[in-house]
Amino acid sequence: MGNSENLAEKTSKFKKLTVDISAFFGNKYAALLLLLASFFVMLSFKMVPAIYTLERNFNLNSYELFPLSWFDYLIWGIVFIGLMLIINSVTEHIHIKFFNRKLSYKSFVGLAILFFLTWLPYFFTFFPGTIFYDELHSMKHPYETSNQSLLYGHILNFFWNIGIWAGDETFGFAILTVLRMMIMAGSLSYLICFLYEHGINKAFLFLNVLVFAFFPIFPNNAITLQKDGLNACIILLLTLFIYKYKDNISAIFNERKNLLIFFLLSVLVVQFRSNGVHVLLVMLFVCWYLEKQIRLKISLYILLILAIAIIPNRGRHTPFEETVGVPLQQIGRTVYNNGYIDKDEKIILQKVMDFEKWKERYVCWTVDFTKWNHNFNSAYLKGHKAEFLWAWARTFLHNPSIYFTAHAFNTYDFWAVAPWMIWGNQTVYTGVITKENLNEKKFSNLDLQSTSDILFNQSTSDKIRIFMKEHVVYLNAGTCAFIMLFMMALTLQMGKKRQILSVLPAFLSWLTIIIASPIGIAFRYVLYLAFLMPFIISLPFMVDEEKTTEDCYEQ
Repeated sequence: MGNSENLAEKTSKFKKLTVDISAFFGNKYAALLLLLASFFVMLSFKMVPAIYTLERNFNLNSYELFPLSWFDYLIWGIVFIGLMLIINSVTEHIHIKFFNRKLSYKSFVGLAILFFLTWLPYFFTFFPGTIFYDELHSMKHPYETSNQSLLYGHILNFFWNIGIWAGDETFGFAILTVLRMMIMAGSLSYLICFLYEHGINKAFLFLNVLVFAFFPIFPNNAITLQKDGLNACIILLLTLFIYKYKDNISAIFNERKNLLIFFLLSVLVVQFRSNGVHVLLVMLFVCWYLEKQIRLKISLYILLILAIAIIPNRGRHTPFEETVGVPLQQIGRTVYNNGYIDKDEKIILQKVMDFEKWKERYVCWTVDFTKWNHNFNSAYLKGHKAEFLWAWARTFLHNPSIYFTAHAFNTYDFWAVAPWMIWGNQTVYTGVITKENLNEKKFSNLDLQSTSDILFNQSTSDKIRIFMKEHVVYLNAGTCAFIMLFMMALTLQMGKKRQILSVLPAFLSWLTIIIASPIGIAFRYVLYLAFLMPFIISLPFMVDEEKTTEDCYEQ
């Protein structure tokens, strides 16, 4: 009798498992997101031996990630099923109770002031702000610096000229830094208030207030002239705006106030980063697909966005080598590992750079050592674009494994869920703006360790500078991306499909980096994931004011 009961119990559990699996695969978008997330986890495990042997001079330039073995596919499947079962368990057992909360304007302002004040010591230490080579050049030559934002280049130039007009070049940058701090503090405060009003747990929000206030990664990006901090704020505000109207997209295009806000955010998204136009166009196409009744308006808006992206940049030509970084890396790895290249393709590629030099300069993490080498023939590449791309495509047919491995290394930090990188140092800016480096002809001579004694003595300034340099830490980009994919899949499995619209700007921005990252490790390219992490984690559990308890999963 006991054996038959045990058998019946096991049979029941097996049937439940098969039902869970079939139900999950019935939600194809959730399944695809989870397949992608589990693939990156599997690939991260596959990288463990290579990374842990770096101290033994392991040559990553010749390490093979592909083709996948049967064991890799097995791990991929196990991880996928494990994540799927976790999601099914969450959807069954976690319920969200609706809280009808409202915060006063004073709460928003008070929280913003808190962030601003906790960041002030860094501002006074690095007064009037920090600078890096790209922004310095873009500030002096906004139109000519074609691989940087034209809009932000003019903004930097404007504040530089304010300082010149006032008799101190650095004065204008102090104003800009304060404005940046206010924008970032206000954006993060708005995020916390937004989540509070949508019923998210107070303890969770309090933890994120502490993170925003006291983790140096946030003031580090607030006091620098790098555009990534402002770009993260733009994506954050666009995300919250889309969430607000996710169930009524037509309200964005039919109401003048909403359309104006959306237009301003759209312009900033398109003009602040080169991938912004691709992100916005895909998001608009999704809206076009979902909202049949306003397709004409969305189509006209798409044309407007294309005009805004193209017309201001007419005549600005990005160097071709900047746009083909991934192909250059794939060819470099093929040459380095003596992959097969046909005679005709070899003639073309040899003219771009001699193969021996290509072997010397290839580094799996970045293409910079190749494209900025004096032996690299950028003039030939520019004049023979079609021939180069044809040679690259033909070479792929003979070396697919090398190509896939090259791409994986060139985007490594953006997908790797790695135990040695989950908590790691991020981009740090410590080069204070001075009159000397503003007029420096050779940007490589910028003093990247200078500090200010405007408020603190030199000893205190040095301690703050060292603290920032050593503690600008956060989850690595790949871990942030994994959390995003997992929470998106969970949200879809909970039946909240419209919630996904709001996270599309972040997801698509990350996807463009995965497709064509210029460097393997640079968290600043996905800084918006750090800003949006509280929202991403809260996504499946948020409840809208107009919905009743019975309509939603309850917290």
